[in-house]
Amino acid sequence: GPCTGTAHASLTTPTKRSSNSDSQSESEASPVKRPRLLDDSNDRPEETSRSKQKSRRRCFQCQTKLELVQQELGSCRCGYVFCMLHRLPEQHDCTFDHMGRGREEAIMKMVKLDRKVGRSCQRIGEGCS
Repeated sequence: GPCTGTAHASLTTPTKRSSNSDSQSESEASPVKRPRLLDDSNDRPEETSRSKQKSRRRCFQCQTKLELVQQELGSCRCGYVFCMLHRLPEQHDCTFDHMGRGREEAIMKMVKLDRKVGRSCQRIGEGCS
């Protein structure tokens, strides 16, 4: 009797709280955290060279309203949010250097062979011939 009642009450209360906090954190945290990180790192140059996006709920190019999913998918590395028509860098004259970033990532991920590998292959080749 009493054990199941308290267990049931304690189980339902946290699930309600966690579902409410999850929905709030998903709707508030995801869109808010990304711009803050981008804005903090680019605050000083952004004020002088670029205009700030007024509403992240609208496309920066055509001002159409965006759903939450579109806000996440349409956020670009240049700091603006775009609709599905303008989300590609070529379509909104992106100021971010995507090519340079890709080159840097490729260099970081590139497999570098040690000298030991080359020497061991030569030894095998010399022993066989």
